[in-house]
Amino acid sequence: MLKYGVVPNQDLLPALIAHYGGEQLSIFQKDEIDPLLFKDLKRRAKIGNLVAWAPWILIGLLVLIICGGAIYSDIQRQQDEALWEKGVQAIAQQDGETALEIFDRFVKNNPQSAKAHLNRAISYLILEEYDLALQDLQRANFLRPNDGQTIFHLGLLYHMQGQWKQALAYYNVSARLYESQQGTQQTDYAWICYRQAQVYRELADYDEALRHLRAGLKVPQVDDDLRTQMRRELEELQALKR
Repeated sequence: MLKYGVVPNQDLLPALIAHYGGEQLSIFQKDEIDPLLFKDLKRRAKIGNLVAWAPWILIGLLVLIICGGAIYSDIQRQQDEALWEKGVQAIAQQDGETALEIFDRFVKNNPQSAKAHLNRAISYLILEEYDLALQDLQRANFLRPNDGQTIFHLGLLYHMQGQWKQALAYYNVSARLYESQQGTQQTDYAWICYRQAQVYRELADYDEALRHLRAGLKVPQVDDDLRTQMRRELEELQALKR
């Protein structure tokens, strides 16, 4: 056992350094060790300590980088979700310019997102930019085939341009997709029925228009504004048939 103030054989000094470290060498009196040797021992001990701690330092840095990246990703995700919701609200308020600015950014950041292309297409529809809307709708349909919402908005594109037969064809496909995939209990399905009824009315097929309005009114999850519009259309059509 080492005793304070006693210097062992110099051949044992490396073992002494490894066991006690640089700080523990202060237990020896400097005047009992050659000054140059004492200085060299301290230096070697510090290097030894640094080497011993190096893996832990690297692990700490890696943990810091990983945690920092995760925190940044979480913040970025929250910001993107808030921006997306702002874009959806802009569409609901028919603010095409704001919606276009937002969803154009999402398309550029993720060109493989069918949803981003669809929402940018809806923004173009609000602005009556039909050619650009068609490009985005075709791209969305390519990225996510047989999506009821995309097909519906292709119908709406032709509906807004007065191309009744093309609009009706897409509306009918969209309705079948919803019936087989999402079901007929949601507002989206009611909107399809309402748009189908509008087209049939333009084609003077009032019986089919009434049938689709009644189907839309049977949907349980319909917002009040749409339900009011369908009832008004139903009353008008019934009056036309008298």
